[in-house]
Amino acid sequence: MLSKLENFTSASTTHATEKGKLDSEATIALSKYVMENRVEKTKASIALQQQLQENQEQQRFVVRKLQELTSGSSKVERDAVLVVEKNNGAGKVRLTYLVSNASWRPQYKFRAGATVKDPVVVEYLAAVVQQTGEDWSRVNLTLSTAQPMLNAAPPDLKTLAVAVRAPGTPMAGVVPVTRDRLTSQLGASTWGALPGGKEGKGGEAKGAGTPTQAFGNPKGAVTEAELTTATKSLREEAQRQLNTRNPELASAITNYAAALDQAKDLVLLEDGKRAKETVRRRTNEGPSVTYHLANRLSVPSRPDDQVIEVAKLSLQPDYYYKTIPVLSSHVYRQASLANKSKYVLLPGEATMYSGSDFVGRMNVPLVAIGEELTVGFGADPQLQVQRLMLDKARTMQGGNQILKFEYRILLSSYKAEKVRVQVWDRLPHAESETLGVSLLKSSPEVCKDPVYAREDRPNNLLRWDLEVGPDMRGERAAKVQYEFRLELDRNATIGSFQSR
Repeated sequence: MLSKLENFTSASTTHATEKGKLDSEATIALSKYVMENRVEKTKASIALQQQLQENQEQQRFVVRKLQELTSGSSKVERDAVLVVEKNNGAGKVRLTYLVSNASWRPQYKFRAGATVKDPVVVEYLAAVVQQTGEDWSRVNLTLSTAQPMLNAAPPDLKTLAVAVRAPGTPMAGVVPVTRDRLTSQLGASTWGALPGGKEGKGGEAKGAGTPTQAFGNPKGAVTEAELTTATKSLREEAQRQLNTRNPELASAITNYAAALDQAKDLVLLEDGKRAKETVRRRTNEGPSVTYHLANRLSVPSRPDDQVIEVAKLSLQPDYYYKTIPVLSSHVYRQASLANKSKYVLLPGEATMYSGSDFVGRMNVPLVAIGEELTVGFGADPQLQVQRLMLDKARTMQGGNQILKFEYRILLSSYKAEKVRVQVWDRLPHAESETLGVSLLKSSPEVCKDPVYAREDRPNNLLRWDLEVGPDMRGERAAKVQYEFRLELDRNATIGSFQSR
């Protein structure tokens, strides 16, 4: 209506002006009426738009909260029908059932004391994910790493058939092993993903036979990392098949996963690394442990993690410092802890504190009862290190060139007490006999620790154990000086540098 009045005022004013009959008072009154009402209606319209926007934001917030509350969880109610024969006396019936969407992972908090004699307090925590759809109210909670296997017998061991072919040629009668085939979603198509397996309707296996346990030549086609991922997926699928009471298929999948593991050992792993990496791979899987929590807890069903305390440990530390000046200019405080508790420490993330001050994070490996663990409590600014190259010389000897290098490492202490410091460095490590590397002299001598001499020294990693007293700085700074030699053909040069 206001828009029509605006148009009417404009048209009537123009017409009256042309005829010479303009009523200015009526025109001004009508214009004033239109302007005042337009202001009021515009304010009302803006207020309504703002209110609509707030309502839409509240609606989106409520929808998002609803999605968070319902995401990943569903509630299914089932009736359990039990037929009980009672003879004499009272009795109890216990119903046990398996649910999904409930898991946990370990977390830790390490707190160093104010002095070196104070114990390190370890808070062993569990981040529980509980999305079963039903709340657990005041329950006796047990945390376990065991898989809920529904068969008590081990899988059947099948024959590992191998054949020799030219590199890159798949074995006869075997579906070629590809990354997509191995790392795709297994689920219902697991049987079809196995070489020699036959897939029926709904992914069910037909016939009494099992998939052929064979492996195509992996050289140049599949990497060790890809096979590791595939093996992990296959073992998880085998576990799911056991949980759904399909032991035959689980046994076939387990045998095939083991065939891939053996293929890595037989074909892919480099010489000299086989035994060490096999032990490390098995160790990282972790043991089956169970923790019975002392107090009753309430764990509602919700999508976020709920942190609960498993135990609080007090471990006696053996403090020392470690510096690697070729990598970092910092000196780090570390502590060796012996796990004298009754708990196995599972692999997990830890937050580190010095007193009440947060100093960083680290990953805790698997630590058995009685085993030692080394943890870090951040860099100490009262200790400073620098690494200098003092000299480099090149000479010719017969058909070879000789390169000599001399380095010095200076460690300064501004602390009020004596501390133990490990200083680490490294020499080049020759991958072939065309390059000779030798340590000519070192002051002080390289560490004689038997574990270091067995595991690290053969890889040309150098370690010195020093005792650094208070106020050792400037000319009195602790000093490590060493010299090494590279010998190679006079027409050759170093072509690549890699960290392994």
